[in-house]
Amino acid sequence: MSYVNPNLILLKRNMLSGVKPDISDLQLGEIAVNSADGIIFTAKTDTPGISSIVSFLNSEHQPYILNQTLSSVNTQYGGNTVTQVFASVLGGYNNDISGGGSSVVNGEDNDIDGDFSFIGSGYKNKISAAGDYSAILGGSNNLIEHQNSFAIGSNLISNESNFTYVNNISSQGSFYGDGSGLTNLAAAVAPDTEVRALTANWESTYSTVSSLSSNWDSTYTNVQSNSANWQTAYSYVAANSVNLTATNVFVTNDLTVTDTVSAKYFQGTLIDWMTLVRGYKTTPTLLATIGTGDVYTYVYATTASDRTYYRYIATNGSEDSFYGNFTNPTLSNLIATKKIIL
Repeated sequence: MSYVNPNLILLKRNMLSGVKPDISDLQLGEIAVNSADGIIFTAKTDTPGISSIVSFLNSEHQPYILNQTLSSVNTQYGGNTVTQVFASVLGGYNNDISGGGSSVVNGEDNDIDGDFSFIGSGYKNKISAAGDYSAILGGSNNLIEHQNSFAIGSNLISNESNFTYVNNISSQGSFYGDGSGLTNLAAAVAPDTEVRALTANWESTYSTVSSLSSNWDSTYTNVQSNSANWQTAYSYVAANSVNLTATNVFVTNDLTVTDTVSAKYFQGTLIDWMTLVRGYKTTPTLLATIGTGDVYTYVYATTASDRTYYRYIATNGSEDSFYGNFTNPTLSNLIATKKIIL
């Protein structure tokens, strides 16, 4: 004959996973157990006369695991490992810490072997055992192997302690310091614009500007006193500019003009009508017939590339000219025209 153990106390229980008691199932002070999930429930008073059910999770339901021996924290899931004191992995997947007091916040395949170091997030970042007191903010494939080093970006590798490694810097404010510690700063345009190479000129430039500033007032007075002549000069040029058709004129000796010069100068050659009639590269072709005459295409070889002009021959013989542009039926940019001077 069997006897019931008089010291055995059985609580209210349920053996179906996911089932929890209602407030009507428990009185204040009672405890119920879901034996399938390993969760304990009890009732608590929220306000006088109003109660609710609260639960106590087992260790398998906690998001983090506290290692009391190491005083370290690791995630319950994600394949992360923490093997040194005061270290912590707070999230992510396959992150590993073997450095004391170091932390990984998130990311994947990040490893810290150095002490008191930090990885914020990212992928396949590593701080070696020689990289104590260092940090990687994020990014991927960064490697720190020196103390007091910091990486902001991706694919960065430390080569000396006490440096911050970045991919690019964009600043909307100011950089402070005298620049005495800057090395290997190459400008984007040319080495002669290197910051350190130019800093020596700043003081002398300032002194030069300061010494010349006394002349500014006298220069202004001189310019102002002669400004009355500008209107006269402008009026003269405006009145005679009708005879000047070239964009740029360069004269090394004497230039005497008694009539209109109907030609242009291009790449060392004076382009007149006779030169264009005889010096073409390929046989001219009839391009279009407009109301008053015919337009032919002339191609000329030049140093840079072939150049095309358009010859217009009036039906009544009143004009035979070369133009730089032709948009049917409009000719523009006169190059040279045929003139017979007796």
